[in-house]
Amino acid sequence: MSSSPSSSVSAAWLRRVAAELGLPEGTPRPLTDAGGVNVVVVVGTGADRWVIRAPKDLRSADVFAAEQWSARQARSLGIATPAVTHVGTLDDRPFSAQRFVAGTPALDAPHRHDELWTTLGEYCLRIGRIQPAEGAPDVLFSRFGADLPTAWTAHLDYNLDQLDADDRLLRIGALSTAEQRQVADRIEVLRALPPRFGLSHGDLALRNLMLPDPSLAGDAAPTLIDWGSAAFGPVPWRDLYQVDRDRRREGVTSWRQLGRFAEAAGVDLIAEWDTLVSYRLLQHVDLVRWALDRRPDLVPDTMAQLREVLDDTSTPAPG
Repeated sequence: MSSSPSSSVSAAWLRRVAAELGLPEGTPRPLTDAGGVNVVVVVGTGADRWVIRAPKDLRSADVFAAEQWSARQARSLGIATPAVTHVGTLDDRPFSAQRFVAGTPALDAPHRHDELWTTLGEYCLRIGRIQPAEGAPDVLFSRFGADLPTAWTAHLDYNLDQLDADDRLLRIGALSTAEQRQVADRIEVLRALPPRFGLSHGDLALRNLMLPDPSLAGDAAPTLIDWGSAAFGPVPWRDLYQVDRDRRREGVTSWRQLGRFAEAAGVDLIAEWDTLVSYRLLQHVDLVRWALDRRPDLVPDTMAQLREVLDDTSTPAPG
């Protein structure tokens, strides 16, 4: 590892975090294939290994307390997931630390992929039972508040109210007038959703599942990691949308595996395909509005993603 694992998070800073927490000394080692928005490193050796994470970009929201809370709630439901034992800030940069999870990445066990997508769907169903409780960090909630049914209605109303002649998405060419009507119709589909609300993991994928060594763990369940995208909302739609998005973008998940995930999560994918399409469109419309307000540098990318979704809304469910 170089002295600077990223342009903004140095090895020296990571060693200071480890020292502050009383973790093993030594050079932090990047964790292979881990981390998108975060620098992820391992310190220590053998059974005394720890994972330290820190955001690459200080504009990113500090989600580590939310990860800690979410993992704690999931563990209380019997979901195998490591406890986030430390969260804090050093030199105005947040960090988290947890025990290293040994085992085989699920991606490296292709003969088990179908079965593991069922496992992830079962985890999705159980995670969706987690409800807001005292101590739940604000970052887990949308800008419309912690009353989940009220917040969802406000989210739909906000996006519907924006679809007028002064809509910023019209001005920048993200939507046409005809597409505004299409979005409005999709919002009405979502109003008919059964009122099921709870926590979603936000990144249920084989890359976030670790398989225990069978010689050591017997029948131990796969371990779910990375709660950095957790949030409250309508379940299981946010997680189902994310799994389908990965299928479309990365091509690592088959239609059959998506169906297994959905069934285990309690959704008849063929019957509810129109709901998923509607949710996907609303997510991308809202993402462009968020970028206009918070991250103008991301507007071109979010517009391109919205265009892709708009071009695909009439595609029927794969058979």
